[in-house]
Amino acid sequence: MNAHVTEHQWVFSLCEQLTLQATGADRKSFVFRHPVLLSAQAHHLLLEAGVDGALVTLLDQARRSFWERPDTFDATLGPLHALFEQLRARTITLDEARQHASQPDIAGLLSSTYIKVVFNPLIEQALDGGAFPVQAADVALASAFAMPFEPLARDLCLAATRGYLLVIHPALTKNPDGSLLTRAQTAVDHVLESASPAIRGALLHELGATYLDAYASQFGPGDAYVSSIGEWLARAVHPMPAPQLALARACDLLAEAAPVRSAGRDRGATLKALLQARVFASVAGGFALDREQCRSIAAQALEHLDRETDADAVAWVERTCARFQIAWP
Repeated sequence: MNAHVTEHQWVFSLCEQLTLQATGADRKSFVFRHPVLLSAQAHHLLLEAGVDGALVTLLDQARRSFWERPDTFDATLGPLHALFEQLRARTITLDEARQHASQPDIAGLLSSTYIKVVFNPLIEQALDGGAFPVQAADVALASAFAMPFEPLARDLCLAATRGYLLVIHPALTKNPDGSLLTRAQTAVDHVLESASPAIRGALLHELGATYLDAYASQFGPGDAYVSSIGEWLARAVHPMPAPQLALARACDLLAEAAPVRSAGRDRGATLKALLQARVFASVAGGFALDREQCRSIAAQALEHLDRETDADAVAWVERTCARFQIAWP
């Protein structure tokens, strides 16, 4: 990519190349290799440039279709696929992959739709605790943040940040790594101002839950918690925050997220996580649990959770209230 090319010129030139493809299969393949054409912002730019509205409509329909069914997108043709395969085969280092992915000729091809295609399998694979999904997520995040055109970068960076959180969340419950928390926090800080209230709430919830579950998912809030978590954190190659600090951070993030989460199960899930964070923070810090505060959080959580759909979360709240003598109306 020419360093002086504008956003309009970049998108328009790709659209021109698309129209020169000989067959429908060729055009579809071209879009797979240049998924920035599946960006809503790109479609806006194309309409501004006077491109045939029927073509833009077809691209927008493809964007919506791949968003709903990312498994129908041929990811093997996508701009990050070759780097991922080299990373998986260990023929390239993480730093090298990140550097290549940050070049304009790759970063300039991304869209939020393509990022969803990339992250969906990584989120599943992260449940196994392997290194590859976390490394691939890191590369994808670096590439998204290197998008050279700011308007095209907005939705892209939001999607990449959410995807990154959903990958490292389960990974951190398997292997402690403070660098992942730092990178997640930095990414969220970067995009939070540009997020809509709903996306802001989702990001704050996911980051808060990531802090919480790294320190709580494998341990009970009992007398052995401090020693158990200490032994686990000692395994970290990159130091993790002290439990008191991390759990206090989880409390702050979840408390900020709750009011902007959608009423119902989303807000209920955040309030349930906030109650859990308050309980673990008191155990980790050795201070008395604020039962009145927890009573209020529990009551709100039960108000929003569905007793059938969210039966496990409801049962957890009720067990915790019984165990720690937190009464609710």
